[in-house]
Amino acid sequence: MRKIGKTIVLFLSLPFINAQVDYETQIQTIFNNSCTSCHIYGHNSGLNLTTYSATMTGGTSGAAVVAGDHANSLLWQRVENGSMPPSGNLSSDQINLVAQWIDEGALAIPQDADVTINLNMSTAGAITDSTHNLVIRGSFNAWAGNDMLLTSQGGDYYSYTGALDTGSYEFKFVAVDLTTGADIWESTDNRVLNVSANDTTISSYWENGDQPPYTATDSIDIWFRVNTAGIPGYDPATTPMKVAGSFEGWSGTELTREGETDFWSGHFTRDPATTHVLTYKFKAGETWENDPNRLLTVSSDTTVAWKYFNDIAPAPSELVSVTFRANMSTTAVTDSTHDVQIRGSFNNWGYCTDCSATNVGGDYWEFTVELWTGTYDFKICPVDELGNQSWESTPNRSLTVGLEDMETELFFYNSGTTPPYTPTDSIDVWFRVNTFNIPGYDPAVSPMRVAGSFNGWGDAPVNLSQEGNSEFWSGHFTFASGEVHNVEYKFRAGEDWESIDNRSVTLSTDTTLSWKWYNNYPPGGGGFLTKTVLFQVDMTEWLNEEGLSGMPVFSVANGDGMFLRGDFNGWADDTTLYPPESPGIELVRTPGTNLLSAAVAMTNTPSQRIEYKYFMKLSDESVADLESVYGQLFDYLGYEDSPVYGGGNRFFSLNDQPGEVLTRPLEGYYDLPAGGVIPAGQTVGVTYSVDMTGAAADGFDAATDSVFVAPKDRWSNLFNGFGDGPLFYATDENGDGVYSVTVSLNGPNPWHSIYAWAFKNDDLGHVEEGGGFGNGRSRARYMHQDADNNCAWVDYTFPTDTWQKEPPLPGELFDPSSICGAPNELVNSGFEGGFDGWEAYPGFDSQALVYTGETMFGSDNIFNAFEGVTSVKLWGLYNGSENAENNLFQIFEGDNAIAPGSQLSITAHAMSHESDFIGQGNSDVAIFAKYFGDGWTWIGMDSTHINGSSFTENDWHHIGIEGTVPEEATIVQVGIMHIQPTNDDHGSIYVDMLKMHRGWTLATDDDGTTLRPEKFSLGNNYPNPFNPTTTIDFSVPVQSGVTFTIYNVLGEEMYRMSDDNLTSGVYRVRWNGKNKYGVQVPSGIYFYQLEAGESFRQTKKMTLLK
Repeated sequence: MRKIGKTIVLFLSLPFINAQVDYETQIQTIFNNSCTSCHIYGHNSGLNLTTYSATMTGGTSGAAVVAGDHANSLLWQRVENGSMPPSGNLSSDQINLVAQWIDEGALAIPQDADVTINLNMSTAGAITDSTHNLVIRGSFNAWAGNDMLLTSQGGDYYSYTGALDTGSYEFKFVAVDLTTGADIWESTDNRVLNVSANDTTISSYWENGDQPPYTATDSIDIWFRVNTAGIPGYDPATTPMKVAGSFEGWSGTELTREGETDFWSGHFTRDPATTHVLTYKFKAGETWENDPNRLLTVSSDTTVAWKYFNDIAPAPSELVSVTFRANMSTTAVTDSTHDVQIRGSFNNWGYCTDCSATNVGGDYWEFTVELWTGTYDFKICPVDELGNQSWESTPNRSLTVGLEDMETELFFYNSGTTPPYTPTDSIDVWFRVNTFNIPGYDPAVSPMRVAGSFNGWGDAPVNLSQEGNSEFWSGHFTFASGEVHNVEYKFRAGEDWESIDNRSVTLSTDTTLSWKWYNNYPPGGGGFLTKTVLFQVDMTEWLNEEGLSGMPVFSVANGDGMFLRGDFNGWADDTTLYPPESPGIELVRTPGTNLLSAAVAMTNTPSQRIEYKYFMKLSDESVADLESVYGQLFDYLGYEDSPVYGGGNRFFSLNDQPGEVLTRPLEGYYDLPAGGVIPAGQTVGVTYSVDMTGAAADGFDAATDSVFVAPKDRWSNLFNGFGDGPLFYATDENGDGVYSVTVSLNGPNPWHSIYAWAFKNDDLGHVEEGGGFGNGRSRARYMHQDADNNCAWVDYTFPTDTWQKEPPLPGELFDPSSICGAPNELVNSGFEGGFDGWEAYPGFDSQALVYTGETMFGSDNIFNAFEGVTSVKLWGLYNGSENAENNLFQIFEGDNAIAPGSQLSITAHAMSHESDFIGQGNSDVAIFAKYFGDGWTWIGMDSTHINGSSFTENDWHHIGIEGTVPEEATIVQVGIMHIQPTNDDHGSIYVDMLKMHRGWTLATDDDGTTLRPEKFSLGNNYPNPFNPTTTIDFSVPVQSGVTFTIYNVLGEEMYRMSDDNLTSGVYRVRWNGKNKYGVQVPSGIYFYQLEAGESFRQTKKMTLLK
């Protein structure tokens, strides 16, 4: 047979049932004998069957032949149903032959059957496609030559496809060394290959027949393999090799050594029902490979291509001297305040007295150590006099050590090898001064300057630049190269010179001058500040309690705890065991709230950045509960990754606030706000996109590389079953360099997404954005409810990102106010803006703003605001009058007036401390809505009172009222007041988050999550009978026009509220037994009616008893 092409078959060929059909001798013969008497050129159907090309052209009805699909080919349909040829039907053999020809591709000339031979090298030694060519030699090629070359298909997999004549052959695989040309033959018996007329595919393992190196199971079988030849001084007898990864909890599973070789291997299985994205590393004993983690995606049995440990091939190895060079001009470090240490994989990253660098002048430090040839990760870590460790927040540095003694580049702390200035061809000098010790210094009035012999002293002082909001000021100057410069200089605060003698320095090369205190005098005579730092975290959205719909994780009942971990306590415990034995500084729950806080005494330099995170330590019971639902918990799961900080560490400095107490703002674990959780049972498809057109600079090849999005939120990954370190494959559908992928997130799930982009390159491996521990180590964006669709959680598309290799990665602005909810109509509800928007009567003399961290009146207890850091305190007027009212309120009148008949819902949180408890006498507090007519004519008031009999001390309480604005009311006051019957009555109260919602109340779960009903409904009022107030719930599944009305038995309208566009939700009407004029109605039977949408109307009955 003739052959015009070659079928490339990678791993599977499906043979035809019979020999291939020849068009010219078989199909055209049928057409000539039965069809072409009519179907020739000019036939009215347009179909000409006299030649192959004419047949494939088709006729007026379109293509007659659909190659590969006989069932949809018009030609076959007509001959099969007998309508053609009209002179008599074709035989069944002829019809089947036509179908076979079409299904074979409707070829003009048949092709030979090919032989595909697949080879797996996981049973071989150190043979790779970069070191050897793999060829097939046998009786079909005289057992010689390299013409039958196998092609690498990735990893251990190789394949060859070619044509062979029918027959039986013997063969072997041969590895040809690319350097020496030497042949390595399989040592086993000859293999046998039988070739028929059909395509043939066989699969083989080097020297192992067709059997893999493990016992195959019904699961996905994975074979890991590592080579230790590149580890200097490695002793297999004392240091077993392990593999650790997301598939086995990162604990480290010991591999088996392959005889006396350098290879170690092991077999693992995974669930066959899904695709698995695994991250892993090898461990030599307890020594991990360097970062980053290795990555593997599997959906079928696979042997993972063997790896050298740390990807370091065996090479001549020497113990050489390595000198690390560090520059600390990018932080607040001096030789008198810090021990600068170089820590890395060569000294197990631990605290060490033998890894201290030596100050060699100014900002310059050196550390010399003997290391074996190889590649190491490391970081710079200054340690102050108190033992505080300040690790670099950037990704690990990497150093490759060769065969000769070496000196590293100059590394700048937290800044790679980049100095804090832009280098020039001249001598570059960096001046730096700290102003913290200058009493009352105002940078806006007195900018810092440097003046000296190099710039004319007082004639040309040069302004320095303030480093952010810190006390450091710095500037870059150049001096002529090739000369030695003896320079004198001083710093100036505005027009004020330093009072010390001139400073002096000799310059001949680029240098960063060590930073100086202004006038060489540290604040207070020393370089440290000591403050009490108050930390506070809100766990509302993380409670695992009945009836809540947030993230069901944290259980007070089970004894779960929240802890502080940071550089001030060495991050408490760096173990990978979960839960850790030393979790850190425990935060204590404020009774009656979901707030936990801790006051920590800290000593540090004023502007030193202090980093920390909140850490959740789960009890054994909670771990068991969660694992019974979601599977094994991940390592480091308790650490938060705040989206506000791009997944990085939180940070502050002791000089962020004046005074002896520094109060950190109230922060949520993961900064998760109220209502910021997709409820359980809901699924949101989130689409991520990234523009990779600029990624070529980092090695990205669009023609060959794969792009992934990597979600980083551990709790989201756990709850969705993604595993630890998942990757989702993105595609470029339009060929414009923008890659997209949609990921389904199932509730409960946070509204934020913390993630990074990555690509996989054949040479570079896994390349991922960001990293390190600092701000912006990951991206952060937020899913938003659809405000035009009843605030529903719906599929969401993030804006397109742009690839950025180095941190900090950009993120979306954190704005919890963007979460849908009922609008609050009181301004400055939490008093974070002081008294802005509020009025007082008779004045503000008996009211005060109180801040978290302050000591409360009459006690040593520390005050904690309910939300934010500010609350208001009210106490008696002590003016001698009876029932003296101390009012704090906001006014609604004129353009801001509230329409008569409106339903008001007013809520607040209030607390009275035991040291000045409201129950000492007869004083009480009322939250109120006061109503006035024109000219401030008094009409009435709705209120609820708080006193010692109904209000427990020390706890925050939620209080509220519902009121109806009377018909004649034109002015409404909403607020809170302290009522003091006499001067002998005492007690005060703290108030926070005073809010008002107009109309009916949107009902929520206890944690504030909006309820989403499925149908219209009108509930039964409760209680019933009632006196004087009852509550009625109704449900609106979609945005609708709604009218709610209450009638008496005579059909007279008592109460009415309506909204033409009420959003979806469950609403609550609390009727206080008053008519639309604000007058109390008598006992009796009343009817309430709901009209909603186009057709829903329902009426129910209730009874008021007095």
